[in-house]
Amino acid sequence: MRLIIEENDEAGAYVYKTVDRRTGEVISQIPREEVLKMKERPDYDVGDVISTVA
Repeated sequence: MRLIIEENDEAGAYVYKTVDRRTGEVISQIPREEVLKMKERPDYDVGDVISTVA
């Protein structure tokens, strides 16, 4: 396994990926691709990722 840290300029965040050295396959990614895409939506607002009730 190999850890890759990339700066995602569009999302304004760092992306951490665990990659299989032999195949190059991404095993896991934080934040997930879905979360990065969510931040690009015009209707996105802080707190949309989780839903909590106080």
